[in-house]
Amino acid sequence: MATLDPAERLARWSLATGVVVFLLKGVAWRLTGSVALRFDALECIVSLVASFAMLFAVRISRPPPPTSTTLTATVKQSTILRSAERLCGHNVVQIMTMVLRILPRFVMRKIGF
Repeated sequence: MATLDPAERLARWSLATGVVVFLLKGVAWRLTGSVALRFDALECIVSLVASFAMLFAVRISRPPPPTSTTLTATVKQSTILRSAERLCGHNVVQIMTMVLRILPRFVMRKIGF
C-alpha cells in the first residue's frame, strides 16, 4: 500500500471521526429520546460534509506525478543543444532556439488555436 501524504491522512481521520461521533450521538438520542441530542447528531452531518469536502480538495490538489516521457524529452533536447553548440557555436544555437520557440506559436496561430 502506498503511503499517504499527511494532509490526506488527516482528512481521512477527520472523516472517520465525524462518522463515529455522528453514530454515537444518534445512538444516544435513540436511547434517551432527547431532542437536544437529535439536533446535535443532525449538526454532525454538516461536519461530515465539510470533512468529505476537505478530503476531496486534498485529493484533487495533489500534483500529478512527473512522466518519464517529459523528462526524457527534456534530456534529449538539452543533449541535442549541447552537441549543436559544440559543432556550430553558441550564437547559432541561440538563433535555432529562438526559431524553435517561435515556430510552434506561428503554426498554432495558422491552424486557429
